Amino acid sequence: THCISSAASDVYKRQVVYAYYFRTVWALVLGAVVTAAARWLLAVVAIPSRNNRLAWEPQAVTDLIDFGKWVFLSTLLMYLARHFDQLIIPKLENMGVAGVYGIAWSLAMTPLILGGAVIGQVLLPALSESKREDRDTFKRRFDRARAVLLPLHVYVVVAIALGSAPLLRIYKPVYADAAWMCQLLVFSMWFQYLQEAWTQALVATGDTRSQAIANAVRVFVTIPAILLGFELLGVPGLILGNAVGAAAGHFVVSWRIRAMGLDVFRADAKYLVLAVALGGGGGYAPYVIAAQTGVDPLWPQLGIGGLIGIGLTIWLYLRVLPRLRGR
Repeated sequence: THCISSAASDVYKRQVVYAYYFRTVWALVLGAVVTAAARWLLAVVAIPSRNNRLAWEPQAVTDLIDFGKWVFLSTLLMYLARHFDQLIIPKLENMGVAGVYGIAWSLAMTPLILGGAVIGQVLLPALSESKREDRDTFKRRFDRARAVLLPLHVYVVVAIALGSAPLLRIYKPVYADAAWMCQLLVFSMWFQYLQEAWTQALVATGDTRSQAIANAVRVFVTIPAILLGFELLGVPGLILGNAVGAAAGHFVVSWRIRAMGLDVFRADAKYLVLAVALGGGGGYAPYVIAAQTGVDPLWPQLGIGGLIGIGLTIWLYLRVLPRLRGR
């Protein structure tokens, strides 16, 4: 499997080189298609096993439809809720603003995309295994995972809030607005990440229906909240409306797992206050200092960000390491 992934990765790298030299957007499409085709071909040829062929197993079809119908619906709803802001902003604003927003969105949501893969590959199997054992083991593992994920989430959110403005200095000044957009987008990312993490407790028990309901509520709240927010406050209102929709989805999931004896409301609220205090205060203070002293905001951003980063790193080490060691 590792060899197959490496070979497919090499194919993709060649497409990146092709895109660099020939500068056509079709290189991105071609890269994805060739990579997928190479992975499939190598899986068929390189892995020693019986020949792959079409087959039909009625019981497997029944099981997939029974369990997967809500997963399929939930995935469609989640995609619409997560990307509706990107789909609508070119309609509401010019393409220049949409491009700046896209850069901010990519930076703010990168931890969610990467963390989501880790959650699905680590947290879900662990909870599924413990659910087959007994309820106390399931609850204990969930509480342990929550005690690790929440501090890590605070660390990442604050890092983005404080680091986005200095990091985006690498772009031209026309992209400067991406900094404050990114700082607002982390509110949405906060709730999206927690919804995805706590959803694993539902999926581990086979409750994919609640997952779909949570994403449906998120869609029905996100769309009007984004449109109303833009009407009242422009792009900042659009971003905050997106966060309101994400909070609605997170609330439904949290309420559902509370019925399972897993109360997350108080812990989530406590860590949210901490993240807002550090990220919001640390992000706003440099501009106040710059306005009072006349210095470039970059220097207060680096100084305040560095101090908060060192303190958070020590706090994270002391809080999370004992949990990972099982203490």
